[in-house]
Amino acid sequence: MKHRKRLLVVLTALLIASGLGTAWRTEASEDAGAGPQSKWDALASWTEGFYQASVEENRQLAYGYVLKMKAAAADRELRSYGTPEGWAVLDERLNAAQALIERGAFAYTWREEAARLKLAVDALSRERKALWRQYERLLREDMSRLHKAWLQGGEKGNEAAAAALRQLEGHVLRLEAAAAFGKEPARVSVLKERIRYTEKLLEAAPGGRTEANRTLTEGSLVLLGDAVDRLFASGAQSAAVKPAGGPSWQWTAMLAVIVLAGLFYTGWHKFRIDRDEITVPKRPLR
Repeated sequence: MKHRKRLLVVLTALLIASGLGTAWRTEASEDAGAGPQSKWDALASWTEGFYQASVEENRQLAYGYVLKMKAAAADRELRSYGTPEGWAVLDERLNAAQALIERGAFAYTWREEAARLKLAVDALSRERKALWRQYERLLREDMSRLHKAWLQGGEKGNEAAAAALRQLEGHVLRLEAAAAFGKEPARVSVLKERIRYTEKLLEAAPGGRTEANRTLTEGSLVLLGDAVDRLFASGAQSAAVKPAGGPSWQWTAMLAVIVLAGLFYTGWHKFRIDRDEITVPKRPLR
């Protein structure tokens, strides 16, 4: 009986060791075969999961996805694609999302971060036209409202212009990481700098406009429009991950919803202003 028990223990130990060895070999084989495509797929899947969790206001699930995304984004092989500037912005947005969740911020704040991250991850693929480029219409609508408000004149005109400029800035921040992956990062930096300069000029004349201020502001608006044109101008694309099978239809549909939501809101907001001549209350510029 004792010999049988010993034999049973030995056989059990051998089976466990064999099972562990097989598991380790399988894991090692999977790691060795994991290329940029599979890593991009994982990052894309977790980014989509984060966005869905933000829609459902599931804080715990969203936090888990953010941690997974940070781990995936730290992979050296994956970061060899795209641009350093794009990855730097993506890291910044991941850290911001984590901080918002940790301090108990409302879900809509980290939902905005999720939208930015989805556009950025989408831009890592060069096999298709990145959806961040659909924001060209939004930015041009923002510029149109900005010009209209500035021509209105007076304090109310300044307030409306400042509101339009804030909306433009919000759209630029949403596509910043994606644009840095898909185009020359310098174009994004120039656009942000033009926005900041125009903000300062609007702040300098809250109650009236001198001839010098008017000339500087109008010149700044011209340069701002030129920066928007340059951002969406055709040019060399950055090296990016090349997915073998392309994105899933769910991924594309989700990104389309984000873009269309922005287009719908902008159109509705413009309709109200044109119909009712609504003036946005004055708020301090950032």
